[in-house]
Parts: sequence; structure tokens; C-alpha cells
Amino acid sequence: EIEDTPDFQSVIGIQPIKLNDDPTFGTSICCQCSKSVYPMDRVCANDKVMHKNCFRCCECQCTLKLANFAYNGGKFYCETHFQQKYTA
Repeated sequence: EIEDTPDFQSVIGIQPIKLNDDPTFGTSICCQCSKSVYPMDRVCANDKVMHKNCFRCCECQCTLKLANFAYNGGKFYCETHFQQKYTA
């Protein structure tokens, strides 16, 4: 028997997922270079879709990872440059 509690419904969702409304599905446009991004080369951070190679610090251009980046004012930063710029 499938559990049918409100908590369970919130996990599985009450409405079906609409793939056309999902910005991470299919081909998207990179917010950094404005070229097509295919699913295998995609990073989605702060609701912005980009190529893995375009996901870089705006100061030093090092490649960022989802586990260690900062975002402020529409720009992505590595932890080092974010701290230098905003905690000094």
C-alpha cells in the first residue's frame, strides 16, 4: 500500500511535472555566452543556466563548482574573491 499523507504528497508532488516549463530540461541558452547549452554540458546555479566551462569567477576566471561559489549582484565569484570584495 502506498502512503498517502500530506508529507508524502509534498515529496512526490501533487501535480505532474511539466517538462516544457523546466529551465533545466532540453536545450537552453547560456546566460554567460548566449550559446546553446545541451544537458550533458549544463550547470544550473541561482536559476541561471550555463555551460560548465562558462561557470567562472568574474574576477579571476577560475572554473567554479556548485559546492563552492558565491553570487552577488548578478555575478558569480570564487570564495576567495567574494570574501575579498564583500567582507573587507
